[in-house]
Amino acid sequence: MSFVMTKTYIADYNNPQTEAYQTLAASIVSWSTPIYQAKYGSRFFRVVVKSLRAVARYRADNTEAEIDVEFDQSVPDTVPDTTEVLEQLKEQPSPANLSVDTSTISVLHEPQMIANVPFTITNESSAITLAAVNSTAYRDTTSKIKSEL
Repeated sequence: MSFVMTKTYIADYNNPQTEAYQTLAASIVSWSTPIYQAKYGSRFFRVVVKSLRAVARYRADNTEAEIDVEFDQSVPDTVPDTTEVLEQLKEQPSPANLSVDTSTISVLHEPQMIANVPFTITNESSAITLAAVNSTAYRDTTSKIKSEL
């Protein structure tokens, strides 16, 4: 997700190690985190500021933030729709130190769901057979796992 703030871009925002970058990133996280915690509770995991960059608007370069909003993916059906996540941020006023232009809030990429499938082999002879990646048993098992995912 990204959005533009009417905050003049400075060179220190190029480096995540600078105090200016970290201060602005902390402000973004402290503004957005309670919004998602209130709406999604334990399904919400965290907000991460991925980058700050200059965007030309009007007379000076403003600052655009790219963030990731992360959710608990252990139950994929409970991860909210990206449009809903976007609207939550648009509906909340930003603090004066951020001055987010809500018309610029957009989704940059759809979330990728990663399935966490536990797999245990209880038969020792099966484990030995599956250790050989060129064996028929290995290929059959791999095929079954892929079809289940």
